[in-house]
Amino acid sequence: MDRKSRISFLNKKNQGLKIKKEYLESVSDILRVKVTALDLLDLEDSYVLEKKTRKQTELVYENKKMAYIKQWMAYDREDFQDALLEISKKLGKEEIFLFDKKSELVGALKLQSDIVFWFAIDLLLSDGDSLTISDPQAKNGILLDYFEEITEKGPVIKYELVIWRENWLKLVNNE
Repeated sequence: MDRKSRISFLNKKNQGLKIKKEYLESVSDILRVKVTALDLLDLEDSYVLEKKTRKQTELVYENKKMAYIKQWMAYDREDFQDALLEISKKLGKEEIFLFDKKSELVGALKLQSDIVFWFAIDLLLSDGDSLTISDPQAKNGILLDYFEEITEKGPVIKYELVIWRENWLKLVNNE
């Protein structure tokens, strides 16, 4: 949805307020902490940050040397969770921005990284697609993906972790 269409949709019958309220309640339930409108980056700033983050993600897939990419089968969920918790320990309580499907309608969430990583799989499954986590300048990022891959033996559900940029790459390089 382009920016103009999104704004028009949100203004129609106060749709934006309804979506925002439902979204904040849903995320609060998942994270088990109160998430409020104060935790949302405004739509314009979210748009700019998401655009930068998306550009970085595209660069990662063009040049895999700049990133760490690992996949897990869905039945290896515990291993995936362990990897996320290890990253959380190393990152600490850093301020991050979380983008999911609803971000383009309500804005990115500004949260503490430890909470996000602890409940990352639940957030990912709730979103049903992917999550992007960025530092405030979009210089470091993490993409968490949940997808179905078609193989010769049939469909396979996988998780994917992608980390880019030097500072956050250290999180998986045992430093």
